[in-house]
Amino acid sequence: MESYLTRRLLDEQTDPNLHPVLIKTLCALASDADTERITDFLCAHPESNLAFDVLLRHGCQKQVQRLWKVWKRSGVPEGGFSLLGRFAVQEVAPAAWEAVCSGDWFAARDAVMGLLGLDLSELRREILARLDFEEGRSLFTEMLPALAVRAGWPNVLPRLRCWCDQASTDCLGGLILGLALVGGEAKELFKAMLNQERYELDDTGTGNLHWSWMAGRLLDLDLLWLSNQLRSGLTSATLQRLFLGWLRCRLNWQADSLRQIPPPTPWERLYLEAFSWGSDPDHNGSLESYFLPELQSEFSSYENLVSASLSLELGMSREISGDADQHR
Repeated sequence: MESYLTRRLLDEQTDPNLHPVLIKTLCALASDADTERITDFLCAHPESNLAFDVLLRHGCQKQVQRLWKVWKRSGVPEGGFSLLGRFAVQEVAPAAWEAVCSGDWFAARDAVMGLLGLDLSELRREILARLDFEEGRSLFTEMLPALAVRAGWPNVLPRLRCWCDQASTDCLGGLILGLALVGGEAKELFKAMLNQERYELDDTGTGNLHWSWMAGRLLDLDLLWLSNQLRSGLTSATLQRLFLGWLRCRLNWQADSLRQIPPPTPWERLYLEAFSWGSDPDHNGSLESYFLPELQSEFSSYENLVSASLSLELGMSREISGDADQHR
């Protein structure tokens, strides 16, 4: 049977203001019964995208294929293409590409994320032609360049790198993600970009913060790496703001739509390694002391949230272990 949390979430009497809290908890604790019940609800309410993150974390291909059978008739709701791609529902590829070309920014972003989980061989010619057409523009279909590697765009790394300098900072998401999907060859380039303020990779208004955090994880450049950069003396305001931004992304994280992206650093490891006191004689030992004075109070607030998240994570682990012991 589904959990109390799922029943509360799907109960129409529940105040919608509680939904984010219920979903975040289910992202950590949902069972197969929970995801099955959520799938039933979504099939009955095809316009809804409630609890997609729970399915991204704990769902299965069979459940998502059920949703696709419904959405083929009703239309794919926002976030649906990402979910379908995450579970490799190949049949959706033509509809996803149509959404990329629709001119709707939200639909195109969702569709690109879905296509990244699918075989693009039948769409390759169209994708390459669209990339060639939009290459070098300041404003374009923002997430399109994320498909460049999967589609086999020739000379992909130098072309994406050049395009980054030509693109508006409002239109960098697909380029950032595309560079990360190149892999290790792009790692040093991405490191350099992180420390250059002109790319605004810590900016929330453009969405660049989200994409830079995702790209960093794809390239094994996570919060632990960034904290080590700060402790090593690379204390530019840009990197400090980026650390706080990535930390905010980690606090808000619930699920990823890309199969290849590793999960974020667990709170316990992050707390022990990034927030533990060091031995640098020029500092008082805390990571906070490496930050500019005007950023230290913000760091302190986040440090408290990290501690609370660790307590919650440990508590959930204890609950899960207790439930497992009871069923042995």
